[in-house]
Amino acid sequence: MRPNNYLLKNLLLTMALLAIALSTSAQSRQRPAEANLNNQLMQLSSPAEDLLETDENIDIRFYHLHIDVDIENEKIYGDVYIELTAVNNLNQVVLNLHSDFEITSVGEDATSWTLENNLLTLGLNSSFNVGETVKLRIVYNGNPPLAPGRFINKGFRFDRHSNQTVPAIANYSTPYLSHYWFPCKDGPTDKADRVWVDITIPDESYNGQPLMAVSNGVLLNDNPPVENGKRTFQWRHEHPIVPYYILVAVSNYVLIEDQYENTVNGNSFPLEFYAYPQDIVDANSAMVKMHDIMDAFIHYFGDYPFADEKFGMTQVPLSWAIENQTNPIIGGFGENWADIIVHETSHMWFGASITNQTWQHVWLNEGFATYAEALYKEFSSDFNIEEYHTRMRAMEKRFNDFPNLYLSDDSNYDYIFEEIYYEKGAWLLHMLRGQLGDELFFDCIKSYAQNPNFRFGHATTEDFRDHCQAISGKDLTTFFQQWVYDFAFPIYSYDYLTDDVSGETTFTLFQRQNAIWGDREVFEMEVDIKFNFDDGTSVIERVVNNAVEQQFTFNFGKAIQQIEIDPDEWIIREIRSHKKEILAFNVPEQISSEINQEEQTITITVPFGTDLSQITPTIELSEKASVAPESGTPVDFSEGNVVFTVRAEDRTTKEYTVIIEMAPNSENRILSFAIEGQIEETVINDETFEIFVTMPYGADLSDLSPDIQISEEATVNPQSGSSVDFSEGSVIFTVTAQNEDTQEYSVTVNTSSENDLRIISFTITDQLDETLIDHEESTIHVTMPTGYDLTDLAPVISLAGNTTVDPESEVSVDFSTGPVEYTVKTQDESEQKVYTVTVENLLRDGDLIIEFSVPDQIGETSIDDEENTILVIMPTGADITEITPEITIS
Repeated sequence: MRPNNYLLKNLLLTMALLAIALSTSAQSRQRPAEANLNNQLMQLSSPAEDLLETDENIDIRFYHLHIDVDIENEKIYGDVYIELTAVNNLNQVVLNLHSDFEITSVGEDATSWTLENNLLTLGLNSSFNVGETVKLRIVYNGNPPLAPGRFINKGFRFDRHSNQTVPAIANYSTPYLSHYWFPCKDGPTDKADRVWVDITIPDESYNGQPLMAVSNGVLLNDNPPVENGKRTFQWRHEHPIVPYYILVAVSNYVLIEDQYENTVNGNSFPLEFYAYPQDIVDANSAMVKMHDIMDAFIHYFGDYPFADEKFGMTQVPLSWAIENQTNPIIGGFGENWADIIVHETSHMWFGASITNQTWQHVWLNEGFATYAEALYKEFSSDFNIEEYHTRMRAMEKRFNDFPNLYLSDDSNYDYIFEEIYYEKGAWLLHMLRGQLGDELFFDCIKSYAQNPNFRFGHATTEDFRDHCQAISGKDLTTFFQQWVYDFAFPIYSYDYLTDDVSGETTFTLFQRQNAIWGDREVFEMEVDIKFNFDDGTSVIERVVNNAVEQQFTFNFGKAIQQIEIDPDEWIIREIRSHKKEILAFNVPEQISSEINQEEQTITITVPFGTDLSQITPTIELSEKASVAPESGTPVDFSEGNVVFTVRAEDRTTKEYTVIIEMAPNSENRILSFAIEGQIEETVINDETFEIFVTMPYGADLSDLSPDIQISEEATVNPQSGSSVDFSEGSVIFTVTAQNEDTQEYSVTVNTSSENDLRIISFTITDQLDETLIDHEESTIHVTMPTGYDLTDLAPVISLAGNTTVDPESEVSVDFSTGPVEYTVKTQDESEQKVYTVTVENLLRDGDLIIEFSVPDQIGETSIDDEENTILVIMPTGADITEITPEITIS
């Protein structure tokens, strides 16, 4: 059975949105947490009364159904005859029938009935012993109820096609919903030996085509007579069949007929497609391809099981398909149904002929049919194995970790046909092929399909396992245990080391699946390892892997370039990289970066002065590896080395110690050069590497001790603070950087001229701040503390030249009344310079400026005492770099 997923995509989208509403996260690989979501959805569509109960005291031998279909009222009238054998002594029989139906009578050996909770209990006219035959007749009627489902509501459906104008009636009964339209022992466990189906329908035509009723097996009357405006189509199927594969379909079908005839395989049987008139072209095209499909499956699986009757397909209006025995229903015959036609055809061997004993082994049905799709790709492409592999690789549900292939709880009809049973089931067969090899594998499959112990009967996983063990001679117990009953799949990684002397390669294979989620710790498999060599050749070695970590030794005599695990994908697995190398490690403005893979160290050299507390590295790693701290994240190296941990995809780790080294400082500059008593700023020329210092006239240049500031980590010779004789001319000072680069400076110390009229220092005891001396304006300004007595101050004065000053240095002067003039003269008094010296008290807290005026200002000064601001407007273009304001304070 398979829905057409392409046509159901809108419905699937709706279900996906429901899943999102119930779950806040999704993963590409399902985990047990997602099973909770499935359980919630199951509860939405599984009424308790639909849990199936069957009478295990009986063995059904024969059904004869007479179904009168009332299309107008969407009702059926049933008259069902049943023959069964007593498995235990009987005085009643319990059958499955939906309680919505009305029983009008019972007969044969049945004398009474009750219908409750979907169970029809029939009282018998006598007690029956083991082995005796019981005959039953039930007459009933009603509007068939439908079982609610996620995608379609199953049961006996009254639909229409051709824009809802033509009746299209069919039953959809898998997995155990036959009791929604006739009394039976429902489910897969009891096959009737044969079934006859008589279908009575109105004698009506639609679009020029009369209604036809279709069922399993062979039609006895091609053109049944009309009686009371109705016709009855009589179908006979003489093979064992489960009730849910019994078919009733009614529409204005056109019969497309052909004969499968193959003298090579010896099979010959009718092919019958029942198609809607508008789809005849598609049906004819599909019929042509059916010959090739049958060729393929008879090649792989042996004779068609129902060759004495037919193989047919019947069109239904829904995007659905069910493998009804000898006559699957299908939603169409177009190209978009091609794979599903293949799938349903293969079910005649696996599902119809060999039926899963219970739905717990659903993978035996759906896994085989899905695998048959890939086999057909291989067969129809002239045995091109790549076509086969392409189809197998497309089955992504094989990677679902949950559930396993054994459906332990098959009580919910709407959650039996999950894709994992189709695709992982198909992959189990694919892996079995990989383990056994083609010859043994196909021998197992064909002999299983033709085995009289299973053909027209039942099988379980253990039956199939034991059969394959008997044919192959191999113990497959672990294989089936791990792939049917356990969860997940192996996650492989590897490492290898080649000895340079002996040339011997030690290859280590790891399994890294997640034990904390309950994954099997070790999957025991034969694994192909492909070694690709530098010379372009390769070799595949098969190893038996049965441990979490396992070593294998090879000696190839050539260098290995690349290794591939399971290169042709014969195993459900993930290959996770073991590589965990830092391939590149760079930081901004670095000088060098060196990686030592053997020592697992990285040494970075950065310029002198780099802030090591905020280093942001850019890191290149092996494919699929990660690192902590992450690339692009600021890291603090100021306290020393930092360890970076690289994590491979397979979860193994490697630690690298990263060392940041500061490059030696290459700076070799003299930043400042000062001598006590100098009278001007030192001139340092970093282009000519010359330094000029001026001392007062008459200063002794033979014993000066300069204070020198140089580049960090550099040295200077002569040293700072050492006595140096500048009296003979320039002196060379050599600066040596931390990296040993040197730079020479020529230092010249001169004295001022004898007639230099400058006052170079003017200090008063207790003054605040430094004295402000303006040689161009010839002004000196000294600030004294608030309230300090200005009437008796004795400034200490230093002069630049061989000059005199009046008042003299250290002579008491009264500065309280305003500025005082100091006159500097040459010795011959031929030149002089007058300095205006102002000594003021610091303004007291709370003093206010009440007047503030500047020469040439425009308008009144604006004084804001609250904001402590003063605004003066000057003419456009006025020089405001040197302004002398007049200030009056309170």
